[in-house]
Amino acid sequence: MEDYESPAKIIDDIRKLELCKTVYEFFAMLYHIANKHQIHLINRYRMDDNSYEPELSKLEVIQNGNNFTFYDDILDFINGIETTGDAVSLLIALIYKMDIFMSGISEHAAAAGLNKRYKSLPEKKKRLQNPYYYVPIKIPYYKETYMIAPYIEPVYFQWINPKRKLERDSCYLSQTIDHCFFEYHTIVKSNPVVKFVNEDRHKSRELKRFYRTLRPIESTGTLTIALASHDSGFSCAIETWKTGTSYSFKVTGIVEPDDNKRKNSIESMMFEALTYNVDILIFPEMVIDSYSLSVIMEWLKNNNKAAAIKLVAAGSFHCMEDGKHSNKSIMLGFSGNVLWEQRKLHKFAIKSTEMKEPMQEFLNIYEQVDVYEAIDVVEHSLNFIDTPIGRMATMICVDYLQTTIHSVFNQIKCGFLWIPVMTATIKKFEKLSDDPYSDPCKILSAVCAGQSMCGTPHSTRGDKSFLRVPVKYYHLRKSVRSKGIEKGKTGLKIYDIRKMVE
Repeated sequence: MEDYESPAKIIDDIRKLELCKTVYEFFAMLYHIANKHQIHLINRYRMDDNSYEPELSKLEVIQNGNNFTFYDDILDFINGIETTGDAVSLLIALIYKMDIFMSGISEHAAAAGLNKRYKSLPEKKKRLQNPYYYVPIKIPYYKETYMIAPYIEPVYFQWINPKRKLERDSCYLSQTIDHCFFEYHTIVKSNPVVKFVNEDRHKSRELKRFYRTLRPIESTGTLTIALASHDSGFSCAIETWKTGTSYSFKVTGIVEPDDNKRKNSIESMMFEALTYNVDILIFPEMVIDSYSLSVIMEWLKNNNKAAAIKLVAAGSFHCMEDGKHSNKSIMLGFSGNVLWEQRKLHKFAIKSTEMKEPMQEFLNIYEQVDVYEAIDVVEHSLNFIDTPIGRMATMICVDYLQTTIHSVFNQIKCGFLWIPVMTATIKKFEKLSDDPYSDPCKILSAVCAGQSMCGTPHSTRGDKSFLRVPVKYYHLRKSVRSKGIEKGKTGLKIYDIRKMVE
């Protein structure tokens, strides 16, 4: 067992903080040190014996340009360490101070340049396959804790015509503790609403296979995304019941078209996706029930052996799990295996004043009442997954419209959003795809919309699915969005991302 009274190993690591040239690196390195010595921090620390915290609270954390001198300010504390207990106390006091600073509580946070991004040379494979990058250290002392997640820019960023790019902040290449480089890290405030799929050790093998299928996108320099509006002529069985003065509803099954027609429709779309070399295929909300899901999974298993289609966002449907209703979307890999799931975080609701006759007929409710989707939303989280081509997430319909969700993306960078929706109007989604998602957060939004199950006939103008790349960031004209977009015979809307951004 390591000698708990010898501070040498912890001190050696703390002294490497001198290498940090920015407040961001300083904060990130602290967490690397803390992860390395976590057992000491958990076993040795007591809240009431940290003599360093009052003294550290008097020091300012501030950065002026490239002049970051906080290490010099704490050098006397470091030189005064005599025991492991001292080293642990100083380390925890430093992390607590930086927590407060990075969370913006400190009055000097604005001067720190927290949004700067730092380039480096890590191996993406090692980062993506190391779940420890996604797990925050857990010490009871923290009121605010953070996790560090390695961020890989979306692959299409490198395809942007250089003449159209904005000037980028100069990047600082730095080597840090244990020969570990930082590459566009995201520092994520611990939040029960947010989860990283990469944390799940049980998914490790599945994710490795998924990563392998995505890597050719980097080498070939192409990415094709297709939206499948698979709902023309649909009707479904609806169950409604009164709850107080309002009604609740759930979709219990699809009535029309029958199983055979739906199977034929799905398989035709899947074969056409192969013809167009589609990498990622997305279906709308509330059209992929358990039978349709089994059709997609079986087709992928039998017809997608070369992994031409890398990912299928299989729409969503109401389901029962552990006695609770959910609206769940499932992400499938090339062989039909389940990569991750996303449950709807907010209930669809329609106010009595907004209730129109087609919607009343659809719900079999002929009173002017408020109606809510009967799903459980309390314990669900928004799932992110880091991949070789960028970070991805799935959002279902009204989740995309929530201002509380917008704030998450101000904190957590994301490259791709897959959004199955069922809506009679797409206007709100189109507006938000530019502001706030595309404009400030630089996220590609792929919205796959269905309509006929909302009591609205399928549009004579075709589906209203759309995809937006963050072109405003690169000063592209809106007209360039028509590039790289094709319409398939089965209703697929196909987007060649490279052509859209070049």
